[in-house]
Amino acid sequence: MPAERPEEPERFDDLELERLFACLPAPAWVFDRETLRILAVSDGALRVYGYTHEEFLALTLRDLRDPSDVAAIVWAYRARLGPVYGLGIVLVAVVVFGPAIRPWYVVWGLAPLAAVAVHRRVRSVLAGFCAALVLVVLPDGFAADAERVLLAVLGALIGIAAFLVIRLAVAPPATLRPVWARR
Repeated sequence: MPAERPEEPERFDDLELERLFACLPAPAWVFDRETLRILAVSDGALRVYGYTHEEFLALTLRDLRDPSDVAAIVWAYRARLGPVYGLGIVLVAVVVFGPAIRPWYVVWGLAPLAAVAVHRRVRSVLAGFCAALVLVVLPDGFAADAERVLLAVLGALIGIAAFLVIRLAVAPPATLRPVWARR
């Protein structure tokens, strides 16, 4: 007796899949990974973005970027993210998706993200990147010359030294022991 073959799952043909996709109430689209051109679009995306079907198919993913989309997502998850983390994400989106970008503007979004980062390593990397960016790139977007970088580094070192002197003067000696010595 020949072995019975398991039934193959029902397969949709391309036309049925296209109809199902087009009727999706949520914004969705299919795009070419190389060119980023939009190949198919759902009715939900047409409603949300306000384009006709033909107009939407003439777009690429680069045309759809919008900081307000990021702000809407952050707003939907605001309770989970928290206000400062959400602010950092939206500011980074505004800088990245905005019409003019200067490297220094990235600090506006990364500083709040560094302030609320849960992991110490992430916080240190973000804060270090912000500090390096502020020292090396002027607010107008141009690189600082060696003299200005040296002055900025010296100013930062003086600030750190002042902070440590004040901390040593205020904190009791028992709290200043290194972590590995506290047992």
